[in-house]
Parts: sequence; C-alpha cells; structure tokens
Amino acid sequence: MLNLQYGTESIEHALRLCSKARRVWEILVPSSKLSLFDSLSFENWLLQSVKNVAGIGVGDDLWNMRFVVTCWLIWKSRCVNIFGGVEFNSEGLARHSSVAAVEFAAAHACRMTPRRPLQLPWCCPKRAFPVALIVAQLS
Repeated sequence: MLNLQYGTESIEHALRLCSKARRVWEILVPSSKLSLFDSLSFENWLLQSVKNVAGIGVGDDLWNMRFVVTCWLIWKSRCVNIFGGVEFNSEGLARHSSVAAVEFAAAHACRMTPRRPLQLPWCCPKRAFPVALIVAQLS
C-alpha cells in the first residue's frame, strides 16, 4: 500500500482500477472480453491474464507478453508521475506496450533457437610458469 495525499493506494488500484490504467486496458482488451477482464478478483486477474486461461487474449498470441509488459509500463509510468511529475499518457502507453511485446517476443524466440555451443579444446600451455614467479609479479 502506498500512502498518498489522496489516501491509501493498493497495487490493484495502480495497475487496474486507476482511471489512467483503466483506459490502457480499455484500449488493449477486446470490448467483448472487457467485462470478464473486470470481473476477476485481482489475484485471478493476474494469474489468468499471464496464463491466458480466461481467453481474454483469444487470437492474440502475444497476450501473455503484452499483459506483463503493460503492467510493468503502467507501474513505471505511475512512479515517474508520482516521483518526477511527468504526466501519464494512456494511449501512448498502450501503443508502446504493443510494440514492446512484439520486441520481447522476438528476442525470446531468438534465444530459444538451438545453437551449437562453442567448445574450445583445452591444451597445456607451451611454456610452464613457476608459481613463485606469478606470485612475485602479483605482489
């Protein structure tokens, strides 16, 4: 809970119930799924959105990524607003989260492609260095 001049604020309020956060979700969530999205408890809202088990992001292969990125951007924007006085732009944040989700998904896909690990053979050094010489140089 965060104590502000207007009262106590929960993480649910910051990510979901605040009018600016709410506007972001209205842009991103299909209108046919918005009532389901709003009716879930906060815990189920988080879990089901991340897992996409409620079907909120049906037809959106990136919903899981988009949801997590959007939560992060909402949180970050609220912090910048509260501590830096920079205004929160819901429409810009919704656009940015969509682009960032695609970029994160592409980066994740690149990491998941199998690569042959680079293995270099070990060989004995051509010249032996006495331990005393190494210690003397380090001193």
